[in-house]
Amino acid sequence: TTTEEKEVAFPTGNYWLKTTTHTVRNSMNEIIGVQFISQDISEKKELDRLVLNTIIDIEEKERMKFAQELHDGLGPLISAIKMYIQWLSRPDAKISQGEILSDIERLINDASQTIREISFNLSPHILNNFGLHEALKTFAEKIELSHKMDVEIANTFTERIDITTETVLYRILCE
Repeated sequence: TTTEEKEVAFPTGNYWLKTTTHTVRNSMNEIIGVQFISQDISEKKELDRLVLNTIIDIEEKERMKFAQELHDGLGPLISAIKMYIQWLSRPDAKISQGEILSDIERLINDASQTIREISFNLSPHILNNFGLHEALKTFAEKIELSHKMDVEIANTFTERIDITTETVLYRILCE
């Protein structure tokens, strides 16, 4: 038995066919024929293409979001830290070193918090440890904290699904 998927051109257009070939044998195990079964799988191939494009689109949006968070979240904090450190090296600075060091410490704490938030957005440990339902509840709580909307999470799953599916669903729902 062999199976082959191939795009075939017909006068009415191109179609994807899945062809399975079986040898037919008699009672003495002699080959007496070959059976070919072809099935139109064009819709399945189109659906596969749409799913793949959607996944790629979501991944690209996530990358752009990550880049934006790094640029807008960490960029200004690191620039401010650099500026304060440059002030420390100037003998004519009009601000006390204690104030500068205090501001640097605050900025480093802010940068650390920003890194934790970005890290959670990239791979929420709750998703891996507790599953999709708990990760979505935590995400919904963050949305509600912004006071922009109320979110209710309803779950009909009785067991966890595989982590890859949970991750894809989480990314789609968060988007």
